[in-house]
Amino acid sequence: MSRRVDEKYLTFLGLVLFLMPALVVPISTVITVPSTVLRASPGAVLLGPVVYWLSTRPDDPADPDERTQADRHGQSPDHRVTEVEYPHPELIATNYARLSEESQYRDDLLIRANYFSLAVIAVLIGTLLQTAPAIRPFVAMAGAAIAYSFWLATESYKGARDALNDGMRRTETQLQELSVVEDYDTRSRSPIEKRSLSSYFIGLQMITTFVWSALYVSLVAYSVYL
Repeated sequence: MSRRVDEKYLTFLGLVLFLMPALVVPISTVITVPSTVLRASPGAVLLGPVVYWLSTRPDDPADPDERTQADRHGQSPDHRVTEVEYPHPELIATNYARLSEESQYRDDLLIRANYFSLAVIAVLIGTLLQTAPAIRPFVAMAGAAIAYSFWLATESYKGARDALNDGMRRTETQLQELSVVEDYDTRSRSPIEKRSLSSYFIGLQMITTFVWSALYVSLVAYSVYL
């Protein structure tokens, strides 16, 4: 429990460090801010994501018994598989259709979210160009945070969609007549065609996050040192 509490505090600290310079720069135009705080602002922008990343890294299972139990849970003896019969193909077909619908729904969410992110980027760029120089670090910070949120959402939608597709493929091995999802042979395809559209969406959100973050650091450093 204490470890989870520590991780929450670290996550909160990372977010505060990342947000603070976006507030310090415009406030410094109204009131006097200590020079030490101003000069530390660019470093805080860089330190915030590092602290956040350290607090959100997935940990390996600490209990070997739990890991062994999980491994056993994922394994199924061959003799049991051969003995299984499927007396209700209609039920399996219904479940297969449900998996297909949910997979398509995740695909739609993924595409809509990324198209919406492009509209948000356009709005943020317009705001950045029109706003006062002291407010631009805040806009860049907002852009980095929003891009990272879309990145997480894209990863989540893709992971859920892939899990559903795996369930569909397992069903297809049970009832060959339900085969709909095709396993394409990628050996003769170009490197671009080998990657799914969702992979490119993830790459887009990653690049957008890094660009906004770099712009955020640059604007803070420019406001403080120049």
